[in-house]
Amino acid sequence: MSNPIQNAKNLLKKLQPIKQAIQIAGQNLSNPIKGFFTDIPANLSYLQARASQKFAPKDIIPTAEQMQSQTFLNPNKPELNFSEGLTKSMSAQLNPWPVAQQTPYNQQLEQRKQQILNSGVFRPAMKRYLSTVPIYGDYGAPGGGMADVTPLQTYDNPANYPGASFGRGSWETATGPYQPVIGMGISKNKPIPNDQVFNSVLVHELIHASPRNMRYKDEFINFFNNVKPNTNPMLYKIGLTYLKNGNPPPNSEEFYAIVAQRLGPQVLNIPEIRKFYENLFK
Repeated sequence: MSNPIQNAKNLLKKLQPIKQAIQIAGQNLSNPIKGFFTDIPANLSYLQARASQKFAPKDIIPTAEQMQSQTFLNPNKPELNFSEGLTKSMSAQLNPWPVAQQTPYNQQLEQRKQQILNSGVFRPAMKRYLSTVPIYGDYGAPGGGMADVTPLQTYDNPANYPGASFGRGSWETATGPYQPVIGMGISKNKPIPNDQVFNSVLVHELIHASPRNMRYKDEFINFFNNVKPNTNPMLYKIGLTYLKNGNPPPNSEEFYAIVAQRLGPQVLNIPEIRKFYENLFK
């Protein structure tokens, strides 16, 4: 009578050369295949953005002057409320596409955004998508920035926002995602400062607007919750630079952005968090 355990061992032994050959082939093909899957979030978001730009109804973002006077109103469409976030619908209608008005400072902000994207640090797919993200100026907080996104688009927990209604399920619905928009604080005297601090803030907001692999979301949130000064001293110290008040970032999304802002592509050299940033930097 044959021994089933020994038969299994013999079969595994015969399969070992085949397994090694597959592993070698996988290694030879790993870069293009891995690159394809890595770029899926950015490529899908780009296609959705282009479709929205072309076919979706437009929502005009108020100019800095209009926001200051609070007199802006579009009588033809309901007011765009970025704070509401997700539009959940199974119809064929696309979410509205925000449009920044062609003021001199908005044009300068767009040019500055493109200069940063052309610096060569972002992956080509991510650069292409972020090029579509609208950007506008606001007199509210000169030197500051804000990316209008929902927690469902970020490495943050929607439960941290009990007063908001973001719907259920994935942020990518049949109508496409809620469109990120970047607002930058400017001043009337010197709208777009030509300094690294302003550029760094803009990089931070671009990172917030970047599409992610949402399979890693819970894992990143868990990593953020366990970053300690004794176990991750470098990352913990970087987190303290978020508001420079001696406190860590308030949530995992801000930690994600501040780490990428401070380290850039060097973040890919940190094994614990490399995979979270592989679709962002090259």
